[in-house]
Amino acid sequence: MPTDNLARLVHKTATDHPEKAAIWARGTTVNYREFDERATATANALRAAGVSPGDRVCILSHRSASLYVSILGVLYAGATYVCLNPRYPEARNRMIIGLAGASGLIVDDKLAANANALISGNPSVAVVLTPDSDPGSPFDSPQTLGKSDLTDTATPPMLDCAGPDLAYIMFTSGSTGKPKGVPISHGNVCAYLRNLIAFSGEVHPGDKVVQVADVTFDISVHDMFYAWTNGACIISIPENAGLMSTRFVEEHGITHWFAVPSTARLLFEAGLLEPGCISTIKCSFFCGEPLVASVASAWLEAVDGSPVYNLYGPTEGTVAVSGRRFAPADFEPHEVVSLGLPFGNNGMKIFDPDTNIPHTDNSKVGEICLSGDQITGGYWQSPELNAKSLFTDDVGNIWYKTGDLGSYDEDKGFLFAGRVDHQVKIRGFRVELGEIEGVVRGAAGVGQVAVLPWPLSEDGAALGCVVFVPTKESEAVRGAIRQACAEKLPDYMQPNPIYFIGALPLNVNGKTDYKALHEQLVSSKQGN
Repeated sequence: MPTDNLARLVHKTATDHPEKAAIWARGTTVNYREFDERATATANALRAAGVSPGDRVCILSHRSASLYVSILGVLYAGATYVCLNPRYPEARNRMIIGLAGASGLIVDDKLAANANALISGNPSVAVVLTPDSDPGSPFDSPQTLGKSDLTDTATPPMLDCAGPDLAYIMFTSGSTGKPKGVPISHGNVCAYLRNLIAFSGEVHPGDKVVQVADVTFDISVHDMFYAWTNGACIISIPENAGLMSTRFVEEHGITHWFAVPSTARLLFEAGLLEPGCISTIKCSFFCGEPLVASVASAWLEAVDGSPVYNLYGPTEGTVAVSGRRFAPADFEPHEVVSLGLPFGNNGMKIFDPDTNIPHTDNSKVGEICLSGDQITGGYWQSPELNAKSLFTDDVGNIWYKTGDLGSYDEDKGFLFAGRVDHQVKIRGFRVELGEIEGVVRGAAGVGQVAVLPWPLSEDGAALGCVVFVPTKESEAVRGAIRQACAEKLPDYMQPNPIYFIGALPLNVNGKTDYKALHEQLVSSKQGN
């Protein structure tokens, strides 16, 4: 049986564990038998409407059982799923449909009114499906399908995808203002799942995997297929849950957790991470941004000492390519937990960002580059991005330039040192803003802060920097920050002013929203 085929693996799980719960969303539980049957019906309806293997099908849905059925249904049709986000502007979702060249659009009832606007100008869309009801009137597409069309569960799903075939395309922010598509194959995801389980241990039938991230963020790929290829159930947190109560985790018996560190930091700063308060969790993963040791320690106590892992990997590397199990004794409270060592056959090296030559001394900071079975074969229809981000070394290995700075430590593994694009020049000096953030975190005793270059000269050069600290304003804390910065940083790196705010803003993926903070600074300047 091919092991590089997500559809086949999930179908096997449904055959082996038909009565086990596969999905819990919005109070509805779906077992694997129903999950498989509904996905099969979705696949057969799409295929009958002309969706062919390799086609892209976009999905716009709030979190519900139908969202997850639709994702598996697209894979069962041999096609590639592309998730849209209900919180994105309509114009962005319409652009993504066009960039993907989607042949189909699946949209839930609450968002169906937007379907015609989304497919306007996108003639590739040949079918629109509303899986939970029958549309009152046809959409502006050649074919309109509804719930009554999802009846064929007898025709077997298409389970012949090969490893190189695409499972999904994730569209992320692009520097040009146009989203960039990251195509990920069945083989990429299956390699990730094998590598992760070898690294951290198995998930078992009946376990419960929480889904905090939106399906437009690749952490969701872990949640879904980590669960569905092993007989576990995903517990989908509603989008409007806000600061999720730890009581929810206990009530639902969550056993496996994966989220960005900001989620834990918010719980930590709200005083909700009491020792043993989420004792049902067997295993926790954090990924997507730096994990500060003080937050990791609080989480470790909250989960009664069960394993806590810091993972690292860009979307282009299929969720995560390396990791380290957290131990409090290894890090000072204000330190960022290391990225650990690569999984499986993933290659991870420090290169000179300008020459693409690997460092002979890996303790020296350079750009983290990746290779191996989990790495995308290239951006979606973007040879320019491929030329910029992918290169071949002198022995023929293809490497992906992450844009992340790092170094290697023999005891801790790879260390994160910031972003190539988060480096700025202040008064002519090259500055890594992450270094300033580390000093301020330690002085303020908080899990996360945000440093931005400011003010800017007329030509955009940084004249200094400011810091946002999510805690109550205090002269004592202000003084501690100023003293620590004066002792550890040159004058051009010392942030001024220090802004105290209730909480750092988060983007749709739950990460610190530096853009929103910058806009706040610009607005403040214009108001003066």
